[in-house]
Amino acid sequence: MLAHDYRRAVEIADAHPKRVRKNPELRHNVALARALSGDRRRAIADMRQLIHDVPKFQLAALSLAMSLLDEDAEEAASVAAGAASKLKNESGPRAIQARALRRLGRTAEADDVIQRALKLAPDDGCVLALAAGVAADRGEHGQAAELLERALSCAPGDAFCLVIAAELTLATGTQEEAIAAVEKATEAAGHSPLAFLGGEIARLRTHPAVAERFAVAEELVWDAE
Repeated sequence: MLAHDYRRAVEIADAHPKRVRKNPELRHNVALARALSGDRRRAIADMRQLIHDVPKFQLAALSLAMSLLDEDAEEAASVAAGAASKLKNESGPRAIQARALRRLGRTAEADDVIQRALKLAPDDGCVLALAAGVAADRGEHGQAAELLERALSCAPGDAFCLVIAAELTLATGTQEEAIAAVEKATEAAGHSPLAFLGGEIARLRTHPAVAERFAVAEELVWDAE
């Protein structure tokens, strides 16, 4: 897992099913590896089963919510909200819930959730970036820029912060600035698989302002192969 060879991790686990079944942490890690190696449906099913078998193992709930972001944002929000109710002093579940609510276009609810997360973690870069994203969703680009600046100072180079930076640049910058920001976010996301940013990156790269540029780039990659 630490080497990011998720397929190999799954192969090893599948060769030792009894050992995996006995250990909730191993079950979680294998399910997460499945999600990251492309078998999202099986991973989600395994995480649901783990939560049913070991309800107190909230890490599984957080990973399930993250895995669901691109599959079912409504359920992702619900799972994250349930985890937040149990992990009352942690900002992480609320950040995931806010991400899901943004996907659903429920800006007011996302804002309420992220404000609660900010009270718990006022210097967390991802939480600040989410607050910036929600402000941008409301059209408040000045406030979004201020929040994003704080986010990047707390978490320089963080992939999620760079995704929000790209979103804001698409809304307020030039086309060339937007292309550069999307490229930077794409590269950072590639190095941060546990952030589950595939959906966000796809939306950035298909934004009308930059879609043609990235479509051409992908064609060149295919031609090279």
